[in-house]
Formats: sequence, structure tokens, C-alpha cells
Amino acid sequence: MKALMEISALSTGYKSKKSTLILTGNFNASITAGERIAVMGLNGCGKSTLLRTLSGNQKPLAGKILLMGKDILQSGLRERAKLIATVFTRYHDPGQISAGEMIAIGRYPFTGMLNRLSQDDRKHIA
Repeated sequence: MKALMEISALSTGYKSKKSTLILTGNFNASITAGERIAVMGLNGCGKSTLLRTLSGNQKPLAGKILLMGKDILQSGLRERAKLIATVFTRYHDPGQISAGEMIAIGRYPFTGMLNRLSQDDRKHIA
């Protein structure tokens, strides 16, 4: 089965003018459709940093991430948003919205410039 995501020699972490903090180094993996993967570790060990990097929300320190054969950093934000969704523990309170309204937010990459939901979008939400 062909891999959805190929990760090679990936290093994640943070870089400043004075130093580099590597949280994940030389990480390699191949993820195929239908697989379930758990990321486990102690608080502060780099789980969220790894997930932000794999979703293209943070640049890797080194290595490559291919999503469906294409370098994730070469994909546009809208294109990536159609393929990957992330919800992290640190979020801004969305206020009093329903579950359906929250799900509708995930349809925005598929809408036009005015972000109007089509009948097809509403079927996906339901």
C-alpha cells in the first residue's frame, strides 16, 4: 500500500539566534491509509512540536515530509488544510457555538472566497 506520508531524517524543535533545541532528531516513518498512530511521551518532550511540524504548521529543523508524494512545505495553506486538520490543547475559546458550527469551520478550505457553505458542504457536516 502506498504511503500517505513519508517522513525522512526529520528533526523538530526550535531555533533562535543563539542556539538550537532539537526535540526529535533523525525521525523516519511511513504512514499508510487506515493506520492509527499514537504519539506518547512526557510533558514537554516535543509531541505537539512534532505534530505541528508534520501538519506543516511549523518548519522542520532538518529532513523532509512528503504528503501524498509532495513536499508539505511546497503545498499552499489551503491545499494543506484540505488534507490535514489539527486541534491542539491550546486554543482560543470559540464561545457559544454548536458542534455543527465547529465542524463547519473545517469545511472552509473547500469553500470559495466568500466562505459560503454549499449544499454539498452541509451534507458533509451532517
